[in-house]
Amino acid sequence: MIIAIDIGNTNILFGKIDTSGNIIEKLRIKTKDIFESLNETNPFFAEKLNNFITNDCTKFILSGVVPCVEEKIKIFLSNKFQNIDQIEINNSILSEFINIDVNLPDEVGADRLINAIATLEIHKPPLIIVDLGTATTFDIISKDGSYIGGLICPGVDLSIQSLAEKTAKLPLIKFKKTENIIGKDTKSAIESGIYWGYVSLIEGIIDKLKSKEELNSSTVIATGGLSDLFKDNVKSINHFIQDLTLMGLNSIYRKLNDS
Repeated sequence: MIIAIDIGNTNILFGKIDTSGNIIEKLRIKTKDIFESLNETNPFFAEKLNNFITNDCTKFILSGVVPCVEEKIKIFLSNKFQNIDQIEINNSILSEFINIDVNLPDEVGADRLINAIATLEIHKPPLIIVDLGTATTFDIISKDGSYIGGLICPGVDLSIQSLAEKTAKLPLIKFKKTENIIGKDTKSAIESGIYWGYVSLIEGIIDKLKSKEELNSSTVIATGGLSDLFKDNVKSINHFIQDLTLMGLNSIYRKLNDS
């Protein structure tokens, strides 16, 4: 059993994966809560982790974009287990599995490279990967299987929060799929503007990317916590894979242990 840990800016996702590569259980914790969760004064999240990470789990692979939180989790695991097999992913390790053809390879988010590696195992390039998380990212895999860069846009929740914080009268809304494009009041107008605005952003960028001759045959994959909300209205996405990063971490762990 492997525990794959994906540490994002908003959430941390723990996945328990069996020897066949099946994700049999998941735990999602807000990243900001980890700052208080792994100490004695607020044991709630530590208890959740203890219940999830049982004594038969001693193989871990971690990847994250929040170093201080990653360190807290590593300390938690070291205190819980005397002997564990723990792999901490970085771009140097990832470069063993994919050619990173960008100006500054070390700046690419590890999660983006992990998604690229996972996608290459199930689809032929060229590929476009849309990740709807804290940021909305588009990652491009060339015909020869190289990671060649992408785009980073503000994420849905960031846009919602910014709209509420920077205006005097606009309320904070919860993101949801809406059927009507024309809102009949302020709240529904914001809901529609955010949802259909992102539908248009995703479709527009994919169309722009596919207008390039080398990418016109690209398969498009969407992942991330919000991706399922776009299934019915973004026709240019070919496949929705919710757990792409966990799948990639599992694959990388097994490759490293086979080498």
